[in-house]
Amino acid sequence: MCCALMTARCVVTQAHVERTAIYADGMAEVMGLDWGRRRALRIGALLHDLGKIGVPDHILQKQGKLTPAEFEVMKIHPGLGAEILSGYRFGCPVPDAVRWHHEQWAGGGYPDGLKGEEIPLTARILSVVDVFDAVREERVYRKAMTRAAAIEVLRAGVGTMFDPVVVRAFIQNLHRFEREIERQQFTHTQLVVPPLSQSALRAAPAAGYAEEGLSTPRPA
Repeated sequence: MCCALMTARCVVTQAHVERTAIYADGMAEVMGLDWGRRRALRIGALLHDLGKIGVPDHILQKQGKLTPAEFEVMKIHPGLGAEILSGYRFGCPVPDAVRWHHEQWAGGGYPDGLKGEEIPLTARILSVVDVFDAVREERVYRKAMTRAAAIEVLRAGVGTMFDPVVVRAFIQNLHRFEREIERQQFTHTQLVVPPLSQSALRAAPAAGYAEEGLSTPRPA
């Protein structure tokens, strides 16, 4: 029900949610997570954007640049999602993965400005897999990226946006995860744009990748 509500009213697609969960499952195995954190990561991947149900449609569906005020509203979604999920008994820390998946390795993320290993590993993994898949989907405010361009987004964010260990493990095992995505028939079908230049990659925000030239990032 939560997934259906989330995908029904915002730019997030069911295929994005399913692929993100497949990546998360694979990374949980690669990183050796215990049962509780693996379950938390999978459920968190499926419900990571649940809090967007509290963001007005005119912001979710806006085709252009968000104003600073609109972006502040968008930033409520991880905390709201975690708050909603805290009312359920999962037997594992699902709200942690959801609340902190927009935090950044070097700090400066939201909602709490955590950095480094202050951010739970589940949230650090979710940050990487969410961004990788989100930038490959066409959204109302930007075109989809190629696989190669999406990988460069992750590499450009190593040590700033993303945990270097998580990014390295994800890229090394990406082919395995993609085989599972293909098996489950959740492959990307959107039109893609050419890879961005290195200067564009350095200038643009990795998490919630925006159209080139937009200064305000859009959450993935």
